[in-house]
Amino acid sequence: MAKPLTIKSKKLEDVRPDVPVHLVTDEKPVRLNLNIAPSLRDAWKRAGVDRRMTMTDMIEAAMKKYLSE
Repeated sequence: MAKPLTIKSKKLEDVRPDVPVHLVTDEKPVRLNLNIAPSLRDAWKRAGVDRRMTMTDMIEAAMKKYLSE
C-alpha cells in the first residue's frame, strides 16, 4: 500500500527570504459604522485637527491602547 502524501508548510522566510513578509501579512482595512451623538463626533474631529490625526487613526490608537490594558 502506498504511503499517503503529506503536505508540510514552511515559514515564508525559509521558502523565499526576499519576500517582504510585512507586506504579505498586512491586513486590508474593513468598513466600520458607528452611531454616535453629533456633538461627540464634532469633539473627535476637533481633537483630530489639534493632533494632526484622522479620526480613524485616533480611534484605532485609542482602541489598541484599550485592548492592550
